[in-house]
Amino acid sequence: MMLVTAHQDTPRAFCSAQFVGRAQVDGAEIVRPCRLASMAWPIVDAWGEIPSPRLLLDVPVSVSGFENSPITLAAQSKQVMEVTAGEKLTIPLVETRRSDFSGDTISLKVMGAGFEGVSPFDISLKSETAEAVLDLEKLKTPPGDYTISFYGSAVAKYRHRMYDVASAEEELRRVEQEQKTLDAEVIKLTEEAKSIPIEQKTEADKVLEAAVARQKANQAALAIVTERVKKANDVSKPNDLVDIVVSEPIAIRVKPVEKK
Repeated sequence: MMLVTAHQDTPRAFCSAQFVGRAQVDGAEIVRPCRLASMAWPIVDAWGEIPSPRLLLDVPVSVSGFENSPITLAAQSKQVMEVTAGEKLTIPLVETRRSDFSGDTISLKVMGAGFEGVSPFDISLKSETAEAVLDLEKLKTPPGDYTISFYGSAVAKYRHRMYDVASAEEELRRVEQEQKTLDAEVIKLTEEAKSIPIEQKTEADKVLEAAVARQKANQAALAIVTERVKKANDVSKPNDLVDIVVSEPIAIRVKPVEKK
């Protein structure tokens, strides 16, 4: 498995990535490309046809730039975690929730060579912190450098197309502020018109008429944007969605037991 993660502030982007494997063999570095497989499209009969795979030259990677994961799991520290072979390693975790969930816990497993034997364990979905305990005596993990991730699934109260809601609400705030400005302008011009000299009345009436026209046009725009906000919120009503949760990668260094 290849795990690709994006920071929550990553802008919308699309690129092609390449994976390579590196190893030291007899003192020399050997580099080999990693090929991913995809299905050859179209698949005419998805029920009866055996899909034909093909190797990809590179890997398309995209970041939406609009939506965040319902929950993010990460180690409390970004530093390499060190442990001596045969001992227990406790990894403090931080949960960043951006959605409500059905249920109070999530069951996690471990992805990563040398640690696949970790038994599933539960963490709370109601807390901001959790702990994972890895027993290297049971795992028999030899000394070396490792990268692991925790993964599982949970039912999130997912809100679809929240970026439409944010965009509509931002536009609504702008139009509402414009309406306040226009309303104040019309009131001011109306009051001024009561005491204006007769020779200036015709011009003053034209200015007031133009301000009232802008006020009414903005009122119409306000009604449209208000309806847009309502529709966006209707579309984004929370729905149950089974979300695959994968933690950020965690680097572990298993040190050999010191000889006495």
